[in-house]
Amino acid sequence: MTLSNDLLSKLTDAVGSDNLITDESSLLKLSRDYSWYSPFLKESLASKAADAVVKVSSESQLEQVVADCAAAKVPVTLRGAATGNYGQCTPFEGGVLIDINGMKEILGFGDDWVEAQAGVRMQTLENAAREKGLELRSYPSTWVKSTLSGFIGGGSGGIGSVTWGRLHEAGTIKAVEFLSLENPPRKFRLEEEDTCKVYHTYGTNGIVTRITLRLAPKADWRQIMVVSEDWWKLMEFAVEISSDKSWRKRLVSIHEWPIPSYFKGLKKWIRPDAHLVFFEIEESQAESFKSYVAEKGLEVQHDIAPHEPRKAPMYSDFTYNHTTLWALKFDPSYSYMGNRFDTANYRQQMSAIKEAFPDEVWWHLEVLRDYTNDCPIFAGLTIFKYTTKERFNEMRAFMEAQGVGTSGAHTPFLDEGLHSHGLEAKFAIKDLVDPQGLLNPGKIKNYNPGSYEPWTPSESI
Repeated sequence: MTLSNDLLSKLTDAVGSDNLITDESSLLKLSRDYSWYSPFLKESLASKAADAVVKVSSESQLEQVVADCAAAKVPVTLRGAATGNYGQCTPFEGGVLIDINGMKEILGFGDDWVEAQAGVRMQTLENAAREKGLELRSYPSTWVKSTLSGFIGGGSGGIGSVTWGRLHEAGTIKAVEFLSLENPPRKFRLEEEDTCKVYHTYGTNGIVTRITLRLAPKADWRQIMVVSEDWWKLMEFAVEISSDKSWRKRLVSIHEWPIPSYFKGLKKWIRPDAHLVFFEIEESQAESFKSYVAEKGLEVQHDIAPHEPRKAPMYSDFTYNHTTLWALKFDPSYSYMGNRFDTANYRQQMSAIKEAFPDEVWWHLEVLRDYTNDCPIFAGLTIFKYTTKERFNEMRAFMEAQGVGTSGAHTPFLDEGLHSHGLEAKFAIKDLVDPQGLLNPGKIKNYNPGSYEPWTPSESI
């Protein structure tokens, strides 16, 4: 679409000419995230871009930009660090892309919480929390770049989730404040369990301004690389440690050979032909843990002592979808598939899949805690070699026939993705805060405005 000169003038007045971007090459670049991990999204999203990018640095600037866009009936999409994987920040219908990285103030700490603006980086938040004797319960492998609102709006879990579960569990998200897309915008606040209504919604039902997270007590974490050429022995050990809450841990990340060979930053510590698990174990238990590794017939290949501030080298730089990135650097035909394995039947499931696709699938699993059922989740970000869509569908159908869950890692649509539950409550909020249907339009396939039980906010600001 073409933005009017009147709107462009108002946006310039709101943020200054240096913070309004309209050149085509920059628009294409800023409208991209890491959806190119998916061969399907790489193709389908290639031509989509904003008509303008606006960089805001304060909540008052954001409110003015939102009001101007609402008055002009122009679509609005939010952009953090663009480290997502599903095209969350890629505008489907053009319009204005609002970059919130300048809204990065940490607003305050409590005994076990922190409140911050939407654009603060997760690494900044973690380091600030640790100075207060606290730490994030969970953060993404992209923590150096990723923003708080991007993590809440497009993520699900990360380092720490093996203990604290996924983001929407355990009361980790304490409160969220957000704007409607109206002129003028209204301000709303959700607390505790209600925050799930704006969690993982790609910015389709509110423009998040502030988030309050619950924190954990600070711990010193030793990073430990455990290896074995025996895949099943290593898996059994990972299952045992993940299930035993007496081991205080922040990370359990499992990688089948040859995936470790792709980790160039760890090359001098990688043992050829050995599968590996990255652990983060609380320092007071580290020596006991290493002794237990040896007792189980496994080996500690390398470990990294706790250090402050937390910075590279970090094993977490090779986990979650960073693993996919390293695999893609090795072979651009690789991609990933979201899986969920049965902890009681994973050996049979994996064996059947390997027998059917011996040279096309390699295991990468991250362990999260199912906080509700108090058990570990073995979430696969399985590396596979992409050849054709038909072969991919065959592979996915075979996995599901083995009882392995598969998630929508290759769709940009919220209602086909990983967190497609609780949508009616999310859509009810959208009805109220997005009356013109301008918030990240096109990202929901089956949204029917006005057909949901109306949301009556308990608190507005």
